[in-house]
Amino acid sequence: MNLKNLKMSLKKFTQSLNIDKRLFEADIWNTTAHNLMLAKQGITEKDVAVEIIKNLNDALEDFKEGKFKFHQELEDVHMNIESYIISKGGEKCGAMHTARSRNDQVVTDTRILTREIILNTMENLLNLCNSLTDFAERSNVIIPGYTHLQQAMPTLASHWILAYTDAFLRDFERLNDCYKRTNLCPLGSAAFAGTSFNTDRNFTAKLLGFDGLIENSLDGVAGRDFIAEILSDLAILASNLSRLSEEIILFNSYEEFTETSSTF
Repeated sequence: MNLKNLKMSLKKFTQSLNIDKRLFEADIWNTTAHNLMLAKQGITEKDVAVEIIKNLNDALEDFKEGKFKFHQELEDVHMNIESYIISKGGEKCGAMHTARSRNDQVVTDTRILTREIILNTMENLLNLCNSLTDFAERSNVIIPGYTHLQQAMPTLASHWILAYTDAFLRDFERLNDCYKRTNLCPLGSAAFAGTSFNTDRNFTAKLLGFDGLIENSLDGVAGRDFIAEILSDLAILASNLSRLSEEIILFNSYEEFTETSSTF
């Protein structure tokens, strides 16, 4: 057995770069806010913070233009960004992680990305509900209701579509509740027990757009229930979308209530 090849295979298997590239922008914002705080608190020299933040901006610009070079051997997006910053600004830029652990860094990135997903989904839901409501207001067509796929009592098309509007608004409310619990800042928790540096957690939380702090540092870095919650909410939403899609497919069959574009 070639141990060198085995080692490379294991590295390739365990690297998460292909997945966590989505955290790139969040990691840039996270590190920028953290270094602004470090300079404000006098923990790092201001000229070092300026150099770090300048290089972070360059990294983000390169990423958006598709010019940022990722290195698989660095395993994840965080190490790739760190390597980029130090290669540009020298070893002094290693101060970018002062008073911060990989633990609170990663979970802060994840919360930033998750809240973006929540907000985008909520916006799409509102647009969908507006479209369905517009349809209901313009339609006074009578259609058959169904039980067990058999035509039953008559109802209005508006009554049918507004049933889904109500369901999607409940999905919206669930996501809104999830957002409140997600948009809390764990940055400053460090590995799990905080840090002896005189950091200002409220400052970084405000810069990053969080509504508040996760007070318990161990909960801040160990908790992932916010991910389970959003996955649950999205699963319920997917179920409601599936129901609507299935009925449209039914109406587009021999019932001939709708005509769906061949694009779909």
